[in-house]
Amino acid sequence: MTGHHPLSIQVRVHHLNENENLEHTLFSIKKGSVIQFKLGSTLFGQSVKLFINYPENPTDGFKRLVYRELKWRSDSLNKGDDTALHCDVTFELAGSFHYFFIPEGGDILKPSGSGYILVDPVLTYGPENDVLPLDSILCITYLAKCLGSFEKWEERLRTAKEVGYNMIHITPIQQLGGSDSSYSLRNQLKLNPVFDSPGKKCTINDISTLVEKIRKEWKVITVTDVVLNHTANESEWLLEHPESTYNLVNSPHLRPAYLLDRTLWYFSLDIAAGKWANSGIPAAVNNEDHLNAIRETLKGYYKHQLKLHEFFCCILTTF
Repeated sequence: MTGHHPLSIQVRVHHLNENENLEHTLFSIKKGSVIQFKLGSTLFGQSVKLFINYPENPTDGFKRLVYRELKWRSDSLNKGDDTALHCDVTFELAGSFHYFFIPEGGDILKPSGSGYILVDPVLTYGPENDVLPLDSILCITYLAKCLGSFEKWEERLRTAKEVGYNMIHITPIQQLGGSDSSYSLRNQLKLNPVFDSPGKKCTINDISTLVEKIRKEWKVITVTDVVLNHTANESEWLLEHPESTYNLVNSPHLRPAYLLDRTLWYFSLDIAAGKWANSGIPAAVNNEDHLNAIRETLKGYYKHQLKLHEFFCCILTTF
């Protein structure tokens, strides 16, 4: 990808070549930049269809699986000049956007080439909305559950400002499950009740107001996680839709892992019950000899019972 920088707008030329999959190559551009897609030499003389999931109208929002076909245009008077064909896209939204192309009449599920365009976000802080350069971010993480009641947040977060951090990362602020893990959410739509004070319930507006104060007065940006795939065992969503979780029906590739995990669980229960004491594994495992005995038992006894190798057997049939 090559380009130039007229005025404040970054314009880059991106050449497409046949059978060139660039999905593992990073192309990073600034927000508001223009990508000019052009045909590479391997595609000259071919009719190519180019698709991208960047919305035609950014105000409509981004939909990852919705693609639109880009239209080729030419600045040349010579209709046969493939070097003049181009598709221009102005990226006003930050994020990662996917493109692919196919020959005329080709299978849309078998692209001839593809890639991603990463558009950097613009982070602003301070009363004048100064831009925070992405390569100058100094970030510190706070466990939300350890911040205590909301009335103590400002005092505890101020330490980050005083020592020079310009970004504060706070783990999910939603209600947690029984494990109290910072990323095990019981209810994605409710705040953690530990933020409440006697007679004062913490609200999302309270947190929003503090975040804006930190951004403008302290010149510190605050970020938190949007967690959609981490859910506590006791989540009401799971009780209503157990089929949405990983299980041996919708994810049969997990069966070996399930068998191994199940074996380790029952092995642990047997150890705790003293059933393996005669094999050098007491109920209280507290030294290296005990660990070596466990290792040998797993390799010498349970390995043959599990027969995990059968999951990797390939049956060859002669026709």
